[in-house]
Amino acid sequence: MKLSLWIKSVSTAGGLALTLSGAAMPAHAEWQEAKSAHFRVYGNMAPDVLRKRTINLERFDAVLRSLLKAEDEGMPSTIYVTAGSAQISNMMGGRGVVGFYRPSYEGSFAFIPASMSNGETLTPSQVMFHEYTHHILLSNTQSFYPRWATEGLAELFSTLAFDDKGNAIIGAPVTDRDWAIQGMHHWKVKRLIEADENPPKEDEQIELYSRGWLLCHYLLISGKRPGQFFQYLDRLSRGEKPMAAAEKVFGDLAKLDDEVETYVRRSTFPSWLVPADKIKTATTVNLRPLREGEAAIMPFRMESVHGIRPERAEALAAQARPIAARYLDDPFVQRAMAEMEFDAKAYSAADAAAQRALAVEPDNTGASAYRVRVAVKKAQASGKAEDWALARQLVLKANQLAPNDPLPYVQFYDLARAQGGAMPAGAEDGILRAVVLVPSDAQVRLRAAIVLIGQGDIATARSLLAPMALDPHGDHGPIGELVKAMDAGQDKVALQSKINALHLNINQFAPEKKSAT
Repeated sequence: MKLSLWIKSVSTAGGLALTLSGAAMPAHAEWQEAKSAHFRVYGNMAPDVLRKRTINLERFDAVLRSLLKAEDEGMPSTIYVTAGSAQISNMMGGRGVVGFYRPSYEGSFAFIPASMSNGETLTPSQVMFHEYTHHILLSNTQSFYPRWATEGLAELFSTLAFDDKGNAIIGAPVTDRDWAIQGMHHWKVKRLIEADENPPKEDEQIELYSRGWLLCHYLLISGKRPGQFFQYLDRLSRGEKPMAAAEKVFGDLAKLDDEVETYVRRSTFPSWLVPADKIKTATTVNLRPLREGEAAIMPFRMESVHGIRPERAEALAAQARPIAARYLDDPFVQRAMAEMEFDAKAYSAADAAAQRALAVEPDNTGASAYRVRVAVKKAQASGKAEDWALARQLVLKANQLAPNDPLPYVQFYDLARAQGGAMPAGAEDGILRAVVLVPSDAQVRLRAAIVLIGQGDIATARSLLAPMALDPHGDHGPIGELVKAMDAGQDKVALQSKINALHLNINQFAPEKKSAT
C-alpha cells in the first residue's frame, strides 16, 4: 500500500494544534437537518454553521478514504450535535465522555458537542475526527491495523484542519497528550508492537494514544522511513506475527527507538498538506428545518438511540407518548416512538407506532425492524407457524423496498437461526452482502465470519475478525480465542465447535434469559 503522491510537507509548531474551529450555537437557533453523501447531521444551530460542519465532515471523509484506501460504505452516518460536552457525559453516566461514535447495521451514529466545557482542551472537531477515524479503519476490510496504529492514526487525524484555501493539514500534535508524549515513563517501540498479544494495563492505555501517535507521525510524515508503515500493515494483513513483521520492515528496533526519541525533541513537527484540488468529494448539502414533531421528539430520540437502561425505558416512553400522540402522521416521530415502546416492553404500542410510520414511509426500515421484533416476540411465545411466517414476510418486504440497507439482511439471517431448521436460500448471501454495506459493524463482521467458516473460507473469515480481536476499545477476548484457533490451523468443523463453546453465535432474536427465582 502506498500513499498518494499529492501529499506535500509543511511545518507545524510543536505545541500548536491545528483544529477545525466550530462556531458557538446562536441563542435563537432551531433544529436543522443537513444531508450529504455520507452524513445526516442534526443540530440546534444556524443553517450556515451546520452546512459548514457537514461540508468539512465530507472533506475529512474524502481525505481519510483516499489516504487509507478505505472502501466507501453505502450507509450514511447520523451525527447528533449536542449543546455541549456535559450533555454527552451525562448521557454516558457521567464518565467524562465528551463524544463518541458507534457503528451499527441499524445506522451508524455519533454524538459530538457544539462546544466544550470550561477547562477541556479538546475541540469538538477533534472528538469527531478521532472517533470517525476508527470508523474508517474498520471500513477497510483489506488492511489490518494493530493497536498502536489504530489509536495512533485516530490521534494523528484528530487534529486535521482545513485552511482558508481549503487545503487539509495533517500532523499537528494533540496538546492534550503533550505530557504523555514528552513524559519520562513511556513505551519503547518493541512494547508498542507487543501490545497486540500483551494488552496494556488500565494505567498504560495512554501509551497507545501518545506513543502510538508519535510512531505513526514519524513513520508517515517525517520522510525518514518512506513506505515502511504500510509495508508493516501489509505483512500483518497476510498473517505474519507482529514482532516478526516489525523486525523485517523496521530492522533494528533499538535504532528506531533512538530516531523516535530524537524526533520527539524537535521544536517543530512537519505536517502533510493535502491540496484542496486533490480532495475529491461532493460538497452538496441539503438543509431543512425539522418539522415541529421531529423537533419536539428529538431530545427523547437522542436519549433512546444510544441505548438506555431497562429501568429508564418505561419513564422515557411515558414522557414521549404525549408528543407522539400529537404527531401521529409524522414518520420520524412514530419510528422513534416504536423504539421507545419496544424498549419499555409495550410491544403492541411499539407495533402500532411502527405501522403508523410505515403508512407514510413504506421503506422506513427502522420502523419495519420493530414490527419484525414484535412479530418474533409473538412467535416465540405462541410457537405458531403463522406468527413466524409474518415475521419473515415483514423482513422480505423491507428488503425489497430497501435492498441497500443492511438491517433487513441481518434480521432475515437472525430470524432463520432463531427459528431453527434449514437455512433459507439467500440468508447467508444476505449477511455477506450486509458486511459489504456496513463493514465497520463488529456484529455484522462476526456473523459474516461464521458464515464464511461454514463455507470453508477461513482466510477471509480471519481478515474480518482480526481487527475486532485487537480492538483496544472492545472486550473481544472470545474472538481473539477464535482467531488463535484459526492461526493454529483448525479446520471448519473444529472452528464451528469453538464458536459454540465461546458462545459467539449472536442473535438479536435470542430468547431473553429468565432471572433466577
